[in-house]
Amino acid sequence: MTHTSSTKNAYQWLPYFAFCYFESKERPRFLPFLGVLFNYDDDDAKVQPIQEPLVTAGWYDYGKDGKREAYILWHAVIHVYIPGWKADGSRAEAISNEVIPKYLGKPSSLRCRSFALPVLSLKNTEDLTRLVIDPLLADIGAGTN
Repeated sequence: MTHTSSTKNAYQWLPYFAFCYFESKERPRFLPFLGVLFNYDDDDAKVQPIQEPLVTAGWYDYGKDGKREAYILWHAVIHVYIPGWKADGSRAEAISNEVIPKYLGKPSSLRCRSFALPVLSLKNTEDLTRLVIDPLLADIGAGTN
């Protein structure tokens, strides 16, 4: 899964996803992320292909010391690697090393949790805040317990 500008590989022109990680000095053990999966599948890992673009959000928990590897972009798509994932806002939790394929790089986190919603279910910034950002922040708070 790479990108190209070659006319012979036009199907690779568009990105599969966009993402952002957020670091916080107040909560160094957590690495929250927000992503949009435009068209993502992974035949090698037998990932359930997405049927429509998804907004995903979640976090990685690196434990009390907060030490982490240099995270890579593929870790932002963890939601689709968690068995039984849904795109209805419900949380999916996993031990990162058990679900991310080795060829994508093994995260050193203790666990991760994520959720997803169809992109088209969000009509405006208020929906993004209410349905994604606020639940993500609440989940991070709940994850500290």
